[in-house]
Amino acid sequence: MLGPFESLADAQRAVRGAKASSPGQPITVMIAEGEYFVDQTLCFGPDDSGTPDAPVTFKAAGAVRLTGALAPKACVPLKESDISDDVKRAVPEPSRSRVVVLDIPRINPDVSIKPVPVSLATGDGTVGFTSDILVPPEVIADDEPARMGRYPGIGGEDWLISGQPLKLQDDVFGQPIGQPDSPFHLEDDPTGWPSWKRWRDIWGDGYLYTDWAHTFYEIEGHDGEEGWIHCDGTSHYGPRPGQRFRFINVLEALREPGTYTIDTELGKIFFLLPDGGMPGRLLVTTQDKPLILCQDASHITFDGFILEDGRGNGIWINGGEGIEVTRCEIRHFGHRGVIIHDGQGHCVTHCHIHGVGGAAVVMTGGDFDTLTPTGHTAADCNIHHYGRITPCYEGGVCLHGVGGRVLNNHIHHTPHTVIFFYGNDHLIEGNEIHHYTLETGDAGAIYSWLNPEWRGTIIRRNHIHHSGTSGTGGSMGVYLDNCLSGNIIEENFFEHVTSAIVINGGRDNDIRRNVFKDCTPAIAISGLGMDTTPPWSNGMISIRDLFMALYNKTDVYASYKERYRGLDALEAYFKPGQTIDPDDPVRLPPEGNIIEGNINTGGLFLDIWTTWYASPDHLAVRDNLDC
Repeated sequence: MLGPFESLADAQRAVRGAKASSPGQPITVMIAEGEYFVDQTLCFGPDDSGTPDAPVTFKAAGAVRLTGALAPKACVPLKESDISDDVKRAVPEPSRSRVVVLDIPRINPDVSIKPVPVSLATGDGTVGFTSDILVPPEVIADDEPARMGRYPGIGGEDWLISGQPLKLQDDVFGQPIGQPDSPFHLEDDPTGWPSWKRWRDIWGDGYLYTDWAHTFYEIEGHDGEEGWIHCDGTSHYGPRPGQRFRFINVLEALREPGTYTIDTELGKIFFLLPDGGMPGRLLVTTQDKPLILCQDASHITFDGFILEDGRGNGIWINGGEGIEVTRCEIRHFGHRGVIIHDGQGHCVTHCHIHGVGGAAVVMTGGDFDTLTPTGHTAADCNIHHYGRITPCYEGGVCLHGVGGRVLNNHIHHTPHTVIFFYGNDHLIEGNEIHHYTLETGDAGAIYSWLNPEWRGTIIRRNHIHHSGTSGTGGSMGVYLDNCLSGNIIEENFFEHVTSAIVINGGRDNDIRRNVFKDCTPAIAISGLGMDTTPPWSNGMISIRDLFMALYNKTDVYASYKERYRGLDALEAYFKPGQTIDPDDPVRLPPEGNIIEGNINTGGLFLDIWTTWYASPDHLAVRDNLDC
């Protein structure tokens, strides 16, 4: 036995020495109970690695908190601060006696404190979900993230509604929509925002195009008398009438207890105290890097820690094999909880992950050409209330690659999708999923789309229940979108789900031995691939290009044909050198889907969207019980 050590860095050096003096022996490092501010990322590499028979374990002895937040150096009541009088007067009069001014602690003075998320060049954006985001400094009050002040208020119903844009164009469906840089009217609220004076740090937040495209909008102009707002046009989607929008970081609307705003010029936070008064523990998130980074490290276990309160990600694992994060609580990070990129056989097990700004767990890896599985696993975790800052396309678990596994997790209360699976041969089994799409629409509990070579995923024995209904476009259970094909959905239990399974133009999917209770419908299928109008005809060009890229890899394509039912049938629709004529586009029917041995009660069983080119002739429907 060695130690005790004053720091984790000292313990790391001792582990390396012990490996050299006693090779082949398992090593456990016990971390004493307490709170540890991580001012520099804890980095682990090949020199820190164990082996399959002799792993290295870092284990919490009691409540060990690794945090990326610090107490502010100053916390002064607004009236006693040296803030100028014109700024003090901007705070609503009823709030002034309860606002405190916080210094923003910063370990890196060059890092942005912009009040919206910013993309970082350090992220690897080449694969799936591995781009990196830095969120603004957040106030942590009694172990919960405070909310940035919003107008009008906080909550799913507290939105302004967009009116008519000033500059119009046609959208992809040929319908009028605002140009990306078009000012737009707000339909209501004639007495609120038009009176504001301090616009420098105010941003917009919402769904100006559609309910699956959340965006932060920089305010470039406004006219209170005419009632219009002008955003910067950084989104390639233009505004349309009737969509949700709100303002964020509005000092002049700081009325809800427990909320705050950031003044980027002063470098201060204005925090309106909760109803209970000054929190017993008040911190500001500071660390802009992951708390733990494993770079080409292997066979290390992190057991029993609380990781919390960073502006970016909690844990980043890149390369290596056999890293396990187990029995940890991972909470209140600004972006993602755990990112696993490449490598083999990494696991996140028995963890409680909640309150992160984006996705809870992201796993990428495997080899598309050889279909070698990555073996990454997320299992037996409780994951909830993620996506609180960037709500769309940030799942409880996001898979990209080959052979990821999502097993026996409880995932719930999320604004958008629960599990994204992009790639081949994933296994999604034994999960309980409920209360999803609580803020968005046209999304599902389990979702993937488009690529004709992404096949072989098994979605089995999950319990999916009580879907949300917040946005337009529907809330699905399993949503195979934009002609996704060749996957298996079996032995699941769907309960109180609108559109439990949707095959949106896909082929060769097996839907068998599922049970549906009070779902409307249980199964729906469209003929999206036969729609020759934009944008669906443009999507067919993308599908053709993806298929031909696979087809041109002769050996790879041969192995795919042997492995995946129905893939070779696409050769009848897409040919080498083919140019798809917009006046005579390819029509890809949703053939080869098998619906067999299912039980349905309390709702419509099968909805074949004949108005969208689907036909009973496209399906094999047999041995189902509809009662």
